[in-house]
Amino acid sequence: DKARRTAQLVHLFLSVGYAAYKAMQGLGSPDRGGADVTTQDDSSEYLAAKIHTRAEVLARPTPVPHEPGVYGWWFHELPADFDLAGCYSRDGLTLLYAGISPKEPPKNGRGPSKEALRSRIRTHYTGNAEGSTLRRSLGCLLSEKLNIELRRYGSGTRLHFGLGETDLSRWMDRNAHVSWLTMPQPWLFEEEILGKLNLPLNLDKNHSNAFHPILTAVRADAA
Repeated sequence: DKARRTAQLVHLFLSVGYAAYKAMQGLGSPDRGGADVTTQDDSSEYLAAKIHTRAEVLARPTPVPHEPGVYGWWFHELPADFDLAGCYSRDGLTLLYAGISPKEPPKNGRGPSKEALRSRIRTHYTGNAEGSTLRRSLGCLLSEKLNIELRRYGSGTRLHFGLGETDLSRWMDRNAHVSWLTMPQPWLFEEEILGKLNLPLNLDKNHSNAFHPILTAVRADAA
């Protein structure tokens, strides 16, 4: 059935790599899938997790759990002209960004973050560029298309798109969808998935990505 086929295709993608997967695939795109930190089963389940729209995430009750985990952002319309070799696509959407919540606990003895998937994903959808690196990257890449500009507000160093944040949220409503996988130590999984996939919107721990210097320059020019 569809779920079994999805699991098989995701496993193939992770086993043989993107190029071989595309050469062997020929049949449509994956759709859904099943747990233990930093294993291939985790990677398969992450790529096959149910993808949600903004409306679904912001509904009450929300389907997003108040638990730690890793999430992925999937796009219908791409915010830039990416080389998609090594990116994973399904259901007409392309995975371009992976994030975790909470971050790895600090090694200086300070307490760990109490943030979880629910609050972090909501911030990406409803916050601003000061609190969401994903929103800042998207807004900078789409600034001309959406006619928005990153500016400094107040007397401090806070940067965001002002009223343009609403336009960015509308664009995300149409084009940005999110999936997630709960796990107790998501920071262990983050580096693994960054090493396996082309995730051009990730900056942290992703310096070897071909789009990294481009995105870094676009953000610097906008600031």
